Amino acid sequence: KLAIKLFRNFGDSATAVLKSNPYIISEEYYGVSFEDADNFALNLGYDADSSQRVEAGVLFELTYNLNNGHSFIPRDKLAAATGILLGVERELCDRAVDELNEKGKIETEKIAGLDACYLCDYYEAEIYVAKRIIAMANESLYAGDIEQLIDCTEREQGITYADKQRQAVREAATKRLLLLTGGPGTGKTTSVRGIVALFDRLGLNTVLAAPTGRAAKRLSELTGAEAVTIHRLLEAGYDKESGEMCFAKGERDKLDADAVIVDECSMVDLILMRSLLSALSLECRLVLVGDANQLPSVGAGNVFADLINSGMVATVSLSEIFRQAKDSDIVVNAHSINMGILPQLSK
Repeated sequence: KLAIKLFRNFGDSATAVLKSNPYIISEEYYGVSFEDADNFALNLGYDADSSQRVEAGVLFELTYNLNNGHSFIPRDKLAAATGILLGVERELCDRAVDELNEKGKIETEKIAGLDACYLCDYYEAEIYVAKRIIAMANESLYAGDIEQLIDCTEREQGITYADKQRQAVREAATKRLLLLTGGPGTGKTTSVRGIVALFDRLGLNTVLAAPTGRAAKRLSELTGAEAVTIHRLLEAGYDKESGEMCFAKGERDKLDADAVIVDECSMVDLILMRSLLSALSLECRLVLVGDANQLPSVGAGNVFADLINSGMVATVSLSEIFRQAKDSDIVVNAHSINMGILPQLSK
């Protein structure tokens, strides 16, 4: 299996490439653990302090820490961790970081006083997401008499929105990008239903999505509109050449949608957010819904919470617990914990 992948990439020179740098097989595409690749290299006679080994160790640490949610690692921590992993001097690790940066295999940048070290894909994704979000956040839209449209939606649904819910519907109509957040029982679903109904009145083709199949099914049940997973929305598939997952929808083939609403956004990682944004036309609206205090993304990046904390994007935070939710100890205690109050567990 490994030989086929090497031959596919390097042809007749595969053996020579492998001998010149056996650590190449620790790259994600080849599926060999760093430990096995390291043992293989040492058995071939590579020195413990060889540049190939130390550089491979730096890349491994960056890749490994993606699983811990980190899109970058501060340089001092990266060098220290690599030194411990390989049993080599810190200076060699610092030198390896510089070499990798010069070769274009990693990116470094000053962030909040830290020397941040990124894998290139994650650096580019973070830059892309930030630029696209800023462009969308700075754009306001005109949609006619919004208050009258909201009144019509209330009558149609037989409800009266709370102030914050009404604000959410209004902001969704007048902003290219909106963040809607709140804890359990605060009326996020009612707000989303209102936004969907208002988008329908505006004649927009609206698409609903969520990170997981279960979340998408729940969104469909609660809103009465079809919802799909983000992966299905972007038409996920596999590249025959690399064997890696890819999306059919993207820069070259945009989604046919005037508005996209994504629920459970706390679970959306940096790479998935980049893929989603790249598939949106410049005219498409985007509403991101979720609870920043709920499940974080499996992949690297804390996108939803970071967007809220940035203060750069129009955000509506729902905080009022509605009557039906007040009967739930889980809901009440969840809000108590977020406010730093000990939960009541006596029942």
